Amino acid sequence: MHPGPLVPSVLTRQYCHRSTAIWNGSLVEQLLHCRRRSKVLLRGPQPHPRVVSYIQRAGLYGLYALGFIRIDWALITALVERWRRETHTFHMPHGEMTITLQDVEVLLGLPVDGRPLVASPIVDPAELCQQLLGVTITERALDGSRISLPWLSRQFQAPITAETNEQTVQQYARFYMLSLLGGNIFVDKSNNKVHVVWLQFLEDFDRAREYSWGGAALAWMYRELCRACEMPAKDIAGPLILVQMWAWERFPHMVPELVAPPEIDYGEDVDGQPLPRGPHGVSLFIFVW
Repeated sequence: MHPGPLVPSVLTRQYCHRSTAIWNGSLVEQLLHCRRRSKVLLRGPQPHPRVVSYIQRAGLYGLYALGFIRIDWALITALVERWRRETHTFHMPHGEMTITLQDVEVLLGLPVDGRPLVASPIVDPAELCQQLLGVTITERALDGSRISLPWLSRQFQAPITAETNEQTVQQYARFYMLSLLGGNIFVDKSNNKVHVVWLQFLEDFDRAREYSWGGAALAWMYRELCRACEMPAKDIAGPLILVQMWAWERFPHMVPELVAPPEIDYGEDVDGQPLPRGPHGVSLFIFVW
């Protein structure tokens, strides 16, 4: 029995694929380290309704309402072993499967139509943070064009109230969305840093919802899967929550034991009305682990 393709004209990178190392016995029971940085943010107190209103305006409410879900490292590792960068698909015993824009929109609630996220070169990341976040960046907090999330979160400890001025609320909303994006979607291997580049797209909240955040998330996920499926990768980043929820949706027998879903309190908007339910992915994170 041969581990790779019978005809190597399409799957041309079998020599460096993770499955080859497993077949040769050089990779035994080694789970990929799944990178993520949203636990503290999503398990903390809900932001003020004034902040949530800006998250809604920016088109990122689905990501906010999704909440926290624990990543199954074994499941992610097993899926990576089936991924091929030549076709951008999972090669299953029954055929090929992949994650699509429709999955991103349904599971995460991110917009997939609109303009691509093409960043302008950042001349001075510290100046951008001062302008849009109202914080003065220290040298230790900045690493090139990436900023330390723990340091940034300490700058936004003061609670938002009904009396807080609008500029401060907007700055807090940008911080919260930057943390959501950097901790859940555009995750890299730095563990606790996020690229300042995403702030460019959050300057105008109404304009922010015109971007294809879902398309960018899918592209980021493809890149991470392609990198992790080949040796000597030992970790994986990106929107792993999307990969896991897609697997649960397509393979229901793999879902942990579901419990009766409680009433989820999404809070109220600025007018005192209940906030809408989150995306379809919400139904997948109420479980016994």
